[in-house]
Amino acid sequence: GQSDFTAAVSGKTQLAPPTALIALATSHTTVDVSWTDNSSEETGFEVYRSTNGASYTLLTTVLTGTTSYADSGLTTNALYWYKVRAVNSLGHSDFTGAVSVKTLQTIEIPEDLVVSTSTSSSITLSWVDKSTTESGFEIYRSLNGTTYTLLATIVADAQENDTETYVD
Repeated sequence: GQSDFTAAVSGKTQLAPPTALIALATSHTTVDVSWTDNSSEETGFEVYRSTNGASYTLLTTVLTGTTSYADSGLTTNALYWYKVRAVNSLGHSDFTGAVSVKTLQTIEIPEDLVVSTSTSSSITLSWVDKSTTESGFEIYRSLNGTTYTLLATIVADAQENDTETYVD
């Protein structure tokens, strides 16, 4: 004779986790996150973000075949951590290793540009440096207000609210 059937069981194959996670700050408020897809059975990827490297929140789920996400609306000059995992109807893969990235700093616009005559053949430009994060200043000149030519690049100092000058 035959015995009764055993109880039904279900199994699942572990999804391969994504690898090569990269987070790149592309602006003051945007980070591009990308990864390598190592599974052919996922229905999407969950992208998680943290502001402290410990507590992560699901940011979005992208569709299968997608290997990047642009995270926008972030805070300027702030540190973020990201991790990603593959998902399908049966579950999820392990997470990628976490990566961190800092959004770009804003460079303040110089203020109070003053043009004064130095001699009959030169002028002096002066302005207030409102930033400590710039690497320098580019001085341009135009004879028609439309086409500008780079005259000089001046190395910045690390002081804020001081007066910078250039003699042309």
